[in-house]
Amino acid sequence: MSLRILVLDEDPDVRTFYGTIFEQTNYTIDLAETRFEALKLIKDSQDPNKERKPYQFMITDCGYGPVRDRMDVIYQIQRLNPRLKLIAVSDRPDFRKEMYPYASATFNKPFSPKALLNKIKEIEEEFI
Repeated sequence: MSLRILVLDEDPDVRTFYGTIFEQTNYTIDLAETRFEALKLIKDSQDPNKERKPYQFMITDCGYGPVRDRMDVIYQIQRLNPRLKLIAVSDRPDFRKEMYPYASATFNKPFSPKALLNKIKEIEEEFI
């Protein structure tokens, strides 16, 4: 099965980085610059009239904006797709506490691409 992964990050270089990580895998990846774009992609993937299947994973940078905005987008995403596995990344050392109840995995920047791919594989085998 080919996993569908959505990446939400406002930095174009970081989105390119993720594209590079996943280009050698059998995963389908979509890149979103804003939370509004990510929410639209998730809504579209849930639409039975469209050919795209739902996302299994979402990777998001949790270092941007106020905590309230970050948590709001996570609540909206999980309401749209409760089975979506969230992987949260940040360069803030304290972000893990706020993400603990919601994220299947967390990574502090910088992290190795191999560690990310291994974690996705581990979660996939365990939960999907």
